[in-house]
Amino acid sequence: MYFCIKIVAMSQNVNEYLRIIERTRLLRNTSDELGKLVGFSVGSGNGLARMGGKSPFLKDAIFRELAHLVEEDYELNLQQILDTYFEADIFIEKYGTFLKQKSVPYSLVRYFYDDADRTDDISMIVDKMEGRHIPIIILMILGALPRISSKGGDVKDIENSYKKAFKFLRETVCTNTPFKVLPALIQMEDAQRRDPSVMNRIHLIYSFNIVLNTYGSLSTRMRLVHTNKELEDTIVFPDIEGLWVEDDVSTVFWKYEVIANGYKLRRYLLNEERKELRYTEFFMKFYDSPDSSWAAILHPKSIEFLLSGKPTPNQYISYVAFDLTDDQLTFEPLLEEGRWFSVRKLKRSKHANYLEKILSNDRYEKINECKEYDYEFVILLSAITNYHVYIDAPNGRYYKVPKNLNECLESITINDDAGIIQFENKTYLAFDTCNLYYDVSTPQKLADLGIEIVDSITTKE
Repeated sequence: MYFCIKIVAMSQNVNEYLRIIERTRLLRNTSDELGKLVGFSVGSGNGLARMGGKSPFLKDAIFRELAHLVEEDYELNLQQILDTYFEADIFIEKYGTFLKQKSVPYSLVRYFYDDADRTDDISMIVDKMEGRHIPIIILMILGALPRISSKGGDVKDIENSYKKAFKFLRETVCTNTPFKVLPALIQMEDAQRRDPSVMNRIHLIYSFNIVLNTYGSLSTRMRLVHTNKELEDTIVFPDIEGLWVEDDVSTVFWKYEVIANGYKLRRYLLNEERKELRYTEFFMKFYDSPDSSWAAILHPKSIEFLLSGKPTPNQYISYVAFDLTDDQLTFEPLLEEGRWFSVRKLKRSKHANYLEKILSNDRYEKINECKEYDYEFVILLSAITNYHVYIDAPNGRYYKVPKNLNECLESITINDDAGIIQFENKTYLAFDTCNLYYDVSTPQKLADLGIEIVDSITTKE
């Protein structure tokens, strides 16, 4: 993130920092709320900068306490935010004439976060600003943040500032990514809906910046590959293989099966009277990092969008925080969308042997509730040479895929998830890390792609 640089506040700047905090209502929406935060009135004639009197030590202590609060709540450095706000304000004062076109904030996002060429509306200014200025400059252009010189006083309609930010983000960051709506944007909107008390200007800057940076990590194919490779380093395989239940008396049970790139998860519904086992199969990946342990669950229908190259609707991907303790697996949804994965707690079944016998008993009819979305993905990456990637084909042969088919194939490594997907009687070459899927079901499709089926791997090219 642009706002993560650690800088120690210098005493001679603290008065100005405190004035900006109060004047912009950065940390709290009203003087009364700010007064409650610091413990005394900061109304007219008794401003925040007067706290501590003439003592530089006390003023530093006040600022550092506020900075500590911001770091705890948002993992942001308050001084860096204030310096950036101040610099962005000077920029707007100096180059405001060039910022009046409605297209400017959109062009700034495309240039700084999407690797797009500079357009005429921003050609005179982009060399005069830095990436860290962009979120605050855009929010000021949109009218969601005030100028530092503002005398507007208390924030009377913070909801409108968020609406302006949401509208702008919906129009910019919901393109060029694998999602219909960026999950980070949904999370921002969810937080505001669940608890309107979180809404203030520092939270708006924090959220806006996260969404833009997330978009920047996914906005081009190469950025997406880089992000996916970073995520791969956090993939974990917890000890969950086997049968799980929500409670001991339920006719519903779950089965985890480890596969090469994650887990198959089947939800079974048992009907003893009809000797029926209805099931739905999901795909699940677990991630663990110093900040969080979370999982992504893909609905069966997501395969349709994945292979077509269309953005996957968010309702077909569920994101949950997870915890595995003492044979209990708990989930907490991270987004409002995708709540079709409604289970919140699973425990290992005490009757696993009995349930396994039912699963293997031919007297029970197994009915796939989402049969039309059944697919099989097998990792079959065989070799990588200077100019080609080789994927195992039937009968001991190989798909010879030219790397120039897509620039992302240049970054493929032998550890990446690449292989074959069978879906709807079609064969796809899948480069999962790159989100690339090629239909190779017919000789014509192979020829159109420049892919050959060969008998051997040629290492000298």
